[in-house]
Amino acid sequence: LDLDMAALLRRAVRSDIDTACRFVSSAGIRLGEFELPITLNAPETDFQAALKQLDLVAQLAKSLNAGCGRITIAPSSEGVTYQENFELHRTRIAAIADLFGGHGVPIGLALAASPALREAAEQPFIHTSEDLVTLVRTVGHPQVGIALDTWQWFVGGGTLESLQTFPAANIVAVRCADIAADVDLSTIAAGQRILPDTSGLIDCHAIVQHLLQNDFQGPLTLAPSPTTFGGQSRELAVKQARTVLEALINPIAPVNDAEESSADDSIEEVVATDVVRE
Repeated sequence: LDLDMAALLRRAVRSDIDTACRFVSSAGIRLGEFELPITLNAPETDFQAALKQLDLVAQLAKSLNAGCGRITIAPSSEGVTYQENFELHRTRIAAIADLFGGHGVPIGLALAASPALREAAEQPFIHTSEDLVTLVRTVGHPQVGIALDTWQWFVGGGTLESLQTFPAANIVAVRCADIAADVDLSTIAAGQRILPDTSGLIDCHAIVQHLLQNDFQGPLTLAPSPTTFGGQSRELAVKQARTVLEALINPIAPVNDAEESSADDSIEEVVATDVVRE
């Protein structure tokens, strides 16, 4: 479960940590990512005030055994140069990581690569996978890694090969969404996030298998646009999502020629059948 930390923080401020966490804790649910309620390029006084509140956020995250705190990097700079904004991000991310490191909670930096987000930007900032990797490496903090979104990674110019060169241990969370083969990446929008599919541009199965083979321990989430399930019942949407998730997690067994010629069902169809039976 991805957590709305801002709402939980308000509850903790009104009461206490145990009361705020009671309902989530009693459900026995493992928490994945949560967006940190802080703006990295805010004025210094505002940032310092938000940083003080983050200590309570870190305590909440530790209490709930949350997977990682997520910071989505804004892809534009206002009033400062790219270099000035980069240095500001480097120092502030390091300060946040020091705080959360004391509670054993990793920080994942996330990319926002959609072209529309930069249309009115005074100065473009980090919006490519290469730039995000550079930021993580420049921060150089053991608690800081990438909160990988496969859709954003590929929209930002990344590839499977470039991802495989980045240490899997430094990827702290994964969100999977695919891109249809006929989409123009120069005008792509968030509504065009689809479920991982063998006909799409992104080999999400290869990405997930690479990470699992390298001992990835973070949360894994399907993250298509809600329009993917337009008109479907909740039950059908859950079954469809589970089928896709099972296919991503499980290695594809090799099929010999004899079996291939006699089999009518694809691997995806077999998994779907198993889900329906369950």
